[in-house]
Amino acid sequence: MTTATMKLDDIKLRYDSKTKDVKKRIVVCAGTGCIANGSMEVYHAFCEHMKAVDIDVILEVDEHECNGNDQVHVTGSGCQGFCAQGPLVNIYPDNILYVKVRPENVEQIVNVTIVNNEVIEDFLYVNPATQEKSKGQSDIPFYKRQLRLVLDECGRINPDDIGEYIAHDGYRGAFKAYANMTPEDLC
Repeated sequence: MTTATMKLDDIKLRYDSKTKDVKKRIVVCAGTGCIANGSMEVYHAFCEHMKAVDIDVILEVDEHECNGNDQVHVTGSGCQGFCAQGPLVNIYPDNILYVKVRPENVEQIVNVTIVNNEVIEDFLYVNPATQEKSKGQSDIPFYKRQLRLVLDECGRINPDDIGEYIAHDGYRGAFKAYANMTPEDLC
């Protein structure tokens, strides 16, 4: 194993150890379309409301060591691609996607979904062709037709957190190409 691989592995292990006790993750889309529709206000509302009701909130993984309490990791994400339905809020590990979320919806989302593990039907995407509600991205026709390879993690990870990117095997392909492949292999 090379020194560079060990460094990537060390960063991944450190990030994973700091997030292993996180109970929920709220990912607010911070793409341009969602920001224009108010997603940063939604993000701040989540942070403020959860602190007000004494839920341990993690904003920056490197600044916070998880301790097993009811912790919620709140982050932004890159564009999730469904701008017409923004602001988008994903809740993991439940794989819930709420659409058109407003700051005034946050208290209900925290009380019902984060605290009581229940889905709020009113915030789910409704397919205009069938009137069916979709709980998560995998149920939405817009996402079902996509096969994301290079951008697979876009919309799920915080683009400002290189540790999280590495924890999701970021740079592995680039490192492999640089260290283990010949120019012919690359072509």
